[in-house]
Amino acid sequence: MFRPSSEQINKAHDISQNDMPLPAGYRIAIFPLPVDLRMKASETKKFSSLAAAGFIDKTSEQAGREEKGQHFGLLCHVGTGAFKGDYGVGGNSPREGDVVVFNKYAGLRQEFPPGSGDIYHYCNDEDILSHYEKNILENDNG
Repeated sequence: MFRPSSEQINKAHDISQNDMPLPAGYRIAIFPLPVDLRMKASETKKFSSLAAAGFIDKTSEQAGREEKGQHFGLLCHVGTGAFKGDYGVGGNSPREGDVVVFNKYAGLRQEFPPGSGDIYHYCNDEDILSHYEKNILENDNG
């Protein structure tokens, strides 16, 4: 066991304040999608003049509550052991850049780097419930 020096502790503080931690093992990092403040498509058809004017139908307080319960996100990083067991058999495992649906009550929500406003959801690979076939990192040739 080592005892860290004050210099090492200061360096560790700098790292924890400025760098994003990478998920370890079978864990993943998801960037939850921000809540859309615009009107839903069904409402847009019904209230076309309001939609054309850019009407926002949620208060910032409502949006904040919805963001805490958001379960759609972008898979940002996959740990080295993620999707290796029976769950990932068949090539249907999500990849970095996929839009995923995840279990919103699992894992940890954390802001990285602190003060940035960027919230990441760290959870186990098994907390991915589904994903979309299109990947935002790939060129859309169609």
